Amino acid sequence: MKHKRLLLLLAGCIGLTAFGQAPVKPFELELLTLNPGARSNLLLSTGDLLPERSFRVSLVGHYESQPLAVYDERDDTKLGYIVDARTSGHVTMAISVARWLEIGAQVPYVFSQTGDDPVKTHFQAVGKRGLGTPYFQFRFGIMSEYYGDAVDLGLHLGAALPLGSEKALTRDLDYGFNPRIGVGRSLGAYFRLGAEVGALFRTKQKLADTSSEVGNYMTAGLALSSTNEGLRFELGGRAFIPLVDAPLSGEAFAGLRWGLPNNVFEVFAMGAKGFGKAPGTPNWRVLGGIAVSTPGLPACIEGKPYEIDRCPSLDYDGDGVKNGEDACPTEPGIPEEKGCPAKDTDGDGVFDHLDKCPEVPGLPEYDGCPPPDADGDGIPDNEDACPYEPGPVSNRGCPIRDSDGDGIPDDEDACPNEPGIPELKGCPDKDSDGDGIPDRFDSCPFEPGPPENNGCKKKSSVTITRERLVISDKVYFNTGKATIQKRSNVLLNDIARIIKEHPEIPKLVIEGHTDSVGKYENNVKLSERRAEAVRSYLLKKGVEASRLEAKGFGPDRPIESNDTAAGRESNRRVEFVIVQPADKVETIE
Repeated sequence: MKHKRLLLLLAGCIGLTAFGQAPVKPFELELLTLNPGARSNLLLSTGDLLPERSFRVSLVGHYESQPLAVYDERDDTKLGYIVDARTSGHVTMAISVARWLEIGAQVPYVFSQTGDDPVKTHFQAVGKRGLGTPYFQFRFGIMSEYYGDAVDLGLHLGAALPLGSEKALTRDLDYGFNPRIGVGRSLGAYFRLGAEVGALFRTKQKLADTSSEVGNYMTAGLALSSTNEGLRFELGGRAFIPLVDAPLSGEAFAGLRWGLPNNVFEVFAMGAKGFGKAPGTPNWRVLGGIAVSTPGLPACIEGKPYEIDRCPSLDYDGDGVKNGEDACPTEPGIPEEKGCPAKDTDGDGVFDHLDKCPEVPGLPEYDGCPPPDADGDGIPDNEDACPYEPGPVSNRGCPIRDSDGDGIPDDEDACPNEPGIPELKGCPDKDSDGDGIPDRFDSCPFEPGPPENNGCKKKSSVTITRERLVISDKVYFNTGKATIQKRSNVLLNDIARIIKEHPEIPKLVIEGHTDSVGKYENNVKLSERRAEAVRSYLLKKGVEASRLEAKGFGPDRPIESNDTAAGRESNRRVEFVIVQPADKVETIE
């Protein structure tokens, strides 16, 4: 009787049998390698290393279904599974010894392995447990977003040691080498895209006949992950491209990770679906585990917290002298004093090395010497409004004159020939609409209205104070954008009208503010765009460009705590600040 001749494809079979059960040739069945550093991805090496002097240790449980099948060569039908289910555990470790070098390792162990009856598969049963192939790796950071570069770019050099169990199919016959290149980049404040390409060089051997081999293969992977604190996700896939006579295979994976702030403690879980028939490609697999890590040293980036001694090329106090050359790195100084504050013996604000009168207080415009007094009235010429005509200090060195007799000296009187009041710098008070409320207090100076409405027929949404325009509502924008919502048009129209009707308001700064959620740079840019959008709106309503200025402060000036939703809502705002405030603008009591 002629027996079946079996072909063990790279997609899934082992051995050639003619009589009885053939032994399974030893090789490393497992294709899964973890990323011990796992900063942004549990599986792929996408260029990002752990922060300098940080480490991560994890324990991972792993279950895979049907990773090794036997097929009949004649019609490619599946005869059974040499390995139907495998349960294993992994210990992974990684440490960053420098900002450009991370060292990692993983040690797997198979706790349980089952398969179909040898009568069905025509192959002897494999071992039920055993040590897996240990992997060691060195990862070199070429570029790093964490340290200010545009992308993450890294070189991964890994080695597999032949220390597993031949019986349990957890080792190759010799050493394996796993070089990879990874790249990644943040997409906005919450997402990251990464990719890697690499290879695994291992001992080549034929498993059943000339078309059934294991050996070298290329790898490629792509992943999308979230970068927020707390619960985050990652999605991706890996492809295995054999360089021997074997079929393609790959896996698609999805995972969830949850960590404490700075991810000091983390739990994670992942599932993957396999495609193809290569040995080690399961129908599906799941894994989960816990990890403990340390945050490491902060990056040397100006504007972020860092250790001064580790960052000699930066300038912590912003005085133009680098930390490595600054004798007083936390206190602004001058280069002449190696970064320490210059001396000012006479306390006039002119440093001694620039002061022509270092023992006598003076003024900068006179190189540190006192200014002259041409008229001899005891008032220096630079402070004397009439430097060649004596006058009292109370009148800034000029003779006291009051042409209109309103008690306000002419040099302080905006209307020197017309009696007025001090509040308007000597000009007469006006009530254009005759409602009994002076224009300077009136939110509607040309429309009569009661005091409780700030001089308007209806309650005004804007109140004029000495420092700002106080609005009773807020300016609303589309989430994350600088697009003004239509419900804010009425408020902005009211603001435009008041500015145009009060020419005594010299200039208005439109301030944009945000909460602290997200990247600082993005928040500052968003606040600037929103302030500029409001300015553009007011310009379209006829306000002069010279009277408006837009500034964005991001999260720098909160009015409430950013730890609560209500506080963050209050901090997302637009304010209208009067600069160079005139006495004509006063708060209505």
